[in-house]
Amino acid sequence: LPNLFDAVQKGLIRHCGICDGYEVIDHKIAVIGHGETGLGEALFLRTYTADITLFSLGEPLRLDSAQRQKMHAAGIKAVEEAVTQVEIDEGKIVGLTMNRHGTLAFDTLYSALGCAPRSSLAGALGAALDNHCVVADEHQRSTVANFFVAGDVAKGVDQISVAMGHAAAAATAIHNSLRE
Repeated sequence: LPNLFDAVQKGLIRHCGICDGYEVIDHKIAVIGHGETGLGEALFLRTYTADITLFSLGEPLRLDSAQRQKMHAAGIKAVEEAVTQVEIDEGKIVGLTMNRHGTLAFDTLYSALGCAPRSSLAGALGAALDNHCVVADEHQRSTVANFFVAGDVAKGVDQISVAMGHAAAAATAIHNSLRE
C-alpha cells in the first residue's frame, strides 16, 4: 500500500477501535482488512459511525454468505480493488486512491490486517498451539514445563493492556514457582 509506511510513522493510521473509537463518532471511516478480522473491526466501529467502507486492498474479502449478510445489514460498504495511494493532506489521511474507483475521501483510516503471532519457536519446543497462539492456563503457563507466554503469542485480544496483564500473571506464577 503506497504511502502506508509514511502514514504509520506520522501516526495517521488507527489500530484500536476499543481504545479510540469514541474519537471517530460520525466520521467517514475506511478499514483496511479482509476476512473475519476486517469485518469484525468494521462491525465494532459501526457503533460509532454509519459511514464505513472495508477495503481488502485487491485481495478477496474472504467472507462467507452469512458474514456478507452481516456486512450488508450493517450498511458497511466493501471495495476489493487495490489501493494505489494513501492521500495525505495537512497531516491527515484524506482518502484512498484506486485505478477504477478514483479517490474516495475519508476522515479516518483503521488497520485491521490481523496479527501473525511468532510462535514457531514455542511450537518447536513442544508447546501446544491453537491457530498459531500458544495454549496457556490462567497463569500463562504453556504445555511445556517452565515456559510462560504473554502478548500476541498468547490467545486473547491483541491489546497492549491485555499483554501487560498476561505478563503480570506470568511473572507472578514464575516468582511463586521459584519459591517452591
